[in-house]
Amino acid sequence: MKKKLLAMLLATSMVAGVTACGSADAPASGGSDTDKKTESAASSDSSSSESSDSAAVDTSEHVVITYMVTGDKPDGEKAARLDEMMTELNKILTEKVNAELEIYYIGWTDYLSNYNLTLAQMDAVIIVPREQISYGDVKELSSRSIMDEDQPWAVLDWKNSDEIPLPPIREKLLLRISSPIVQKAQLGEPVFKHSEHYLLAEETMSLEGLSLTIRSTLDALRRNYMKWKAYYSRCVSQREKLRKEQPTLSAQRDVCRELRMVIENKTKSTNVNYDLEIKRMLQSILDSEYLETNGLYLARFDSEMLFFSPEKSVAQAFLDEMPCSPRLDAIRKCIQDYIDGKTDIIHSADKW
Repeated sequence: MKKKLLAMLLATSMVAGVTACGSADAPASGGSDTDKKTESAASSDSSSSESSDSAAVDTSEHVVITYMVTGDKPDGEKAARLDEMMTELNKILTEKVNAELEIYYIGWTDYLSNYNLTLAQMDAVIIVPREQISYGDVKELSSRSIMDEDQPWAVLDWKNSDEIPLPPIREKLLLRISSPIVQKAQLGEPVFKHSEHYLLAEETMSLEGLSLTIRSTLDALRRNYMKWKAYYSRCVSQREKLRKEQPTLSAQRDVCRELRMVIENKTKSTNVNYDLEIKRMLQSILDSEYLETNGLYLARFDSEMLFFSPEKSVAQAFLDEMPCSPRLDAIRKCIQDYIDGKTDIIHSADKW
């Protein structure tokens, strides 16, 4: 009974979360007659299903399910919408199964010190996102000699089963999860890959202060100028499709003009020294985005693993540290194939 109640609560909470994210664009009312008939039939089926479920589940004791979230608590309008959604959700949960769902936040500022402590102390249901578990954690947990008493268990068949199939659930949840990467406070938006204009600005700023008496500096400035020029030409041809986060055409012209002046060096300067306004504009581009955790590992893979043949222990250590994210599955397979001896170097996961 407790197992079924727990599964129903978790399923309801996840559905509610999806609904809350998409509800802003949903119509308030309306729909065709066919839609209404379908909804009526679904409601009838749901009512009969709920009647049979409620008869089998003991809901005499009020239960509070804690959903632990790593990250800072929303504020402003987002917090108001979340509170409104949780109030309505808990009304339904209380009526249907005599339970409530509460969300417990662990902010990034005290994350490392409180994460494992909270896991150890809370007698609650804790859902950990895949990105916060490394491949090494999964391997360690799967290799434990203590198996769940209900294993082995059948493959879940959601379509043909007479009742909701459930995975094994323990009375007490005991997990050891190593802390994932916690980034320092960053400006801008998290991205999986840096934008082209970010990479251009980063390259341009990296040349600041270099000696103009060295040929390699002039070659790097020339290459950077040609990249900005090509980027500007593409943006001009697609100006209707320019995104708001891209630098304006006038800003791009200013950068090209500044680079040309530095290369021509009519003032006979000895070092690269951009105009202050140009540096501020380039820095604003660099402050507009940063790599999220998966993006950091993808960048590390490109610089440390791709097309190299490192020691197998080094490759294994890199693999074990990677977040257990589906977005990294392709590069994970490339590293694993190298470790298993299927390839002589670590191959690319790109599909051309």
